[in-house]
Amino acid sequence: MIILIILLALLSSSKMVVDVLSFREPIEPENVVRNYDMKGPIIVFENYVQITPNGIGKSSIMNGKYKVDLPSFELQLKLNIICKEKCGGGMGVWLTEEKLKEGDLFGAYNIYKGIGIFINFEDVDIPMISVLKNDGVDILKYKPEMYYQCSVANIQKDKDGAVLRIKYLVNEKKLIIEIMVNHINMDCITIEDIDIPPFYLGISATNGGSGSTSYRVQSLHYYEVGNKERKEVHLNNVVENEQINDTPETKAEQASNRIKERKQNNINKEKQRENERIENLQKLEEANKRLNENDHLTEENKKEETQNIKLNNSLNEEEEMKEQITIEEDKKQEEIKDQQIIEEQKKQEEIVQKQEHMKELKRIRIQDGLYKIYKAIAPMKNALDKVAQVKKDDELLKLFDGIVVDENNKAKNQLKEILDQIELGKVSNNVFGVRSDLVQVKVLFSGVQQSSWKIVWIVLLISLILAAYFAFKLSMVKKINHYD
Repeated sequence: MIILIILLALLSSSKMVVDVLSFREPIEPENVVRNYDMKGPIIVFENYVQITPNGIGKSSIMNGKYKVDLPSFELQLKLNIICKEKCGGGMGVWLTEEKLKEGDLFGAYNIYKGIGIFINFEDVDIPMISVLKNDGVDILKYKPEMYYQCSVANIQKDKDGAVLRIKYLVNEKKLIIEIMVNHINMDCITIEDIDIPPFYLGISATNGGSGSTSYRVQSLHYYEVGNKERKEVHLNNVVENEQINDTPETKAEQASNRIKERKQNNINKEKQRENERIENLQKLEEANKRLNENDHLTEENKKEETQNIKLNNSLNEEEEMKEQITIEEDKKQEEIKDQQIIEEQKKQEEIVQKQEHMKELKRIRIQDGLYKIYKAIAPMKNALDKVAQVKKDDELLKLFDGIVVDENNKAKNQLKEILDQIELGKVSNNVFGVRSDLVQVKVLFSGVQQSSWKIVWIVLLISLILAAYFAFKLSMVKKINHYD
């Protein structure tokens, strides 16, 4: 009878383990969220738990809150892996001494103590199932001694969901991994002489470089395998089995009462949890209301801020327009000043051109005046040339024709010497020289500006000099005649 009571108590505890850690369709999201710690974009639906959604580099982990101590057990997971062409990343089921942390090994940390069962799609043509036992080293750098693999083709094509079985037999120290794909069961990996101490159950996944891969768990059955040697179940945060007093008084009745009491306690706890869940839902609703109010206030603040921004922008635009207008006016003023400077320069150029024109006119007038002087002097010069020539010829004729008496031709010879010395023929040359000088003076005076009265005085002075010169020459001729 005592053994029967103990068996009933143990079965009740085993059922608690199943209730706490297992879930199946229809899934109650509140229970899953209550019994598992989740990190990452995990979403719990009524028909599956989505570990990773679509999107490149999405990773998640979920840990059972309670550490499990079962001698022999079987864990069944129904998986649904969805991808379009080629799946990426992979999925891990963990039996570890401590709860999982986030990392790079299928979404979990690569240093752990315990067993890791992995389904790998990354960089392989055929999906692989691997089992790695680790004692706390970095398995990305150091490959563990216990490392096993098997291929599992078309696991992603099973629309109904593939079933992964993880079975441990404590008497045989044997770990068995089986996989059922498209309703075909396959023995995958068997590891002997292995110890699995109490552990936390963890599930992780990552879709790696594929943005179209999603990992889902449709159901999780976690229960004890029958074993004659050990039937104990230990679950943290669950009341341990109380020892039944070995008294001679109605042991079966007391055990039955204890079982009923425990069931009632479980019912009360379930009601309490339900009440807590309702309170939490109410709190969530209140929080949502507050969030909505805050969102409303935030929207109003955003609107006000937007209006202020628009007002500031309009003011800034007005200031910018004013500044732009000022800049344009300054540019116009600069353009006007530049135009005035250009016009002033043009006026100065026109004045200079007029001055140059006046200078040119004066040069022309000077040239015309000198030419007129030259024309006026030319007849005088020609006349003087003729007079000098006539005088010379007449005196010579008189001398040589005997009109003048000269004994021994002394006077003739003397006159001849004087005349030869005088060289009246040079008078004509001198007159021509004066004419050429006047021409040169005309050319030279074309580059010089002088007033008209200066030109008159110069002409008069030249005329006086020429007149004095020819008068002197004539007086010399008269003296010669007087001597004869």
